[in-house]
Amino acid sequence: METTPSPDPIPDPDLDPMGSADTAYAKADPVKRFIAALIDGIIGGVIYFVLALFSRGLGWLAYAAFILIRDGLNLDFADGRSPGKKIMKLGIVRLDGGQMDLQASIMRNWPLAIGTILSGLLFLFGGWRLALSMSWLTSLASLLGLVEGILVLVDKDGRRIGDKVGNTQIIETDE
Repeated sequence: METTPSPDPIPDPDLDPMGSADTAYAKADPVKRFIAALIDGIIGGVIYFVLALFSRGLGWLAYAAFILIRDGLNLDFADGRSPGKKIMKLGIVRLDGGQMDLQASIMRNWPLAIGTILSGLLFLFGGWRLALSMSWLTSLASLLGLVEGILVLVDKDGRRIGDKVGNTQIIETDE
């Protein structure tokens, strides 16, 4: 089932790569977005813990993969959005009018997944010692995640860096 947002996006040929043009959509409730992210984080955590039984690095990478692709999965129950967004009645619109797909999901979620990817690679190829010695790098990635959360609150459209790079916006839906 497709979620049809209203109103239709206003195509803007002057839209810069960071998506700073005005949108025709209302800002989604940040509390709903936080709860949706929490739900997705719990699902990702289950994926991590199951795979971490075999390899901690593999668990981190699987968690990161879920974060990257969660909004672009072409599953009937998801309607082109993550399980958390579906439960919280949030949707994602591409401001170019396209459908959400894996590429768009990766583009909008890489700022949230980069720290987890780094952690997974460090654990996978270097173990605990390398991961601990490079913890400053993952701390920088965590800072990026904090900036993303702040932007959801202060940006007039609720668009974080990932939304601007992916040319997307989170909206509230009826289903």
